[in-house]
Amino acid sequence: MLGRSNRLLKNLQVPLRSQSVHYRARNRPRIQKGYVSTTLSVPSDINRPEYASNGQPFTSSNRVVCYDASDIPKLRRAARLARKVLEIGLKAAQPGVTTDQIDKLCHAEMIKHGAYPSPLNYFGFPKSICTSVNEVICHGIPDDQPLQEGDLISIDVSLFIDGFHGDNCGSIVVGKGDAQLQRLIDTTKESVAKAIEICKPGVCISTIGKTIEKYAHSKNYSVVREFCGHGTGKYLHMKPLILHYEYDDHDVKMKPGMVFTIEPILVEGTGEIFTWTDDWTAATHDGSWGAQIEHEVLITETGVEILTALEE
Repeated sequence: MLGRSNRLLKNLQVPLRSQSVHYRARNRPRIQKGYVSTTLSVPSDINRPEYASNGQPFTSSNRVVCYDASDIPKLRRAARLARKVLEIGLKAAQPGVTTDQIDKLCHAEMIKHGAYPSPLNYFGFPKSICTSVNEVICHGIPDDQPLQEGDLISIDVSLFIDGFHGDNCGSIVVGKGDAQLQRLIDTTKESVAKAIEICKPGVCISTIGKTIEKYAHSKNYSVVREFCGHGTGKYLHMKPLILHYEYDDHDVKMKPGMVFTIEPILVEGTGEIFTWTDDWTAATHDGSWGAQIEHEVLITETGVEILTALEE
């Protein structure tokens, strides 16, 4: 689940900059908000994060946490379960299926494994996953609107189990799509892969954003700047913040034991966004569609481990 950089980066002034691109407008009306069903319950015996009852998450300090060997198995477990649930959600995203149905399916799978859905009541978020369709680029709230053939959906799954959060996101075309949409998704995946490749002890965190933005622009896509990756683990959102674009600021170097997410959103148009009146759903101003890919990674002594990699 993305951090919102325009709220989190209080002391970092970064000018907005978009890649000027052209995209083929689609003969599809903008996404409309549907009916949001009742929030699902979580059994009382499942361990909860600190915000589950009052909606107020812990305010992370500026200190970057480096986890020790005793924490890593728990981090792996949470991340791998989050990936498993994500795959279930993506597979369920078929024409005629509602995002509310996908939310219920993912919720049930998390509960079955004794995990708490991390988005649930995070600052009051009413659902267990985020489902973002077409020009809605993140933090979409699952509702009763059925998916249509050719839609692009991003599903963000995060969960809390055994004291740790696992967090990831994937994007797919619903049913049969066009090559242009698949190229957008593939480019987003490739940008994340290239960013992960450079991760190792001693590398500056800012190199991640520089790598992603450079690759996105080479393919004529823009990077949404209002949202960022983040440290995670014992709390859902922690330092360091992972910006997905090039910037100049006091930098943090990667160290063994760091765990954070890399989760850029690439869009066909300018990358300028607005938020719906629900104060969650973020969509592009120009109606261009976007894709998001997220992995949670661990910095090791010699390089990087993708905690949310798909298990064979």
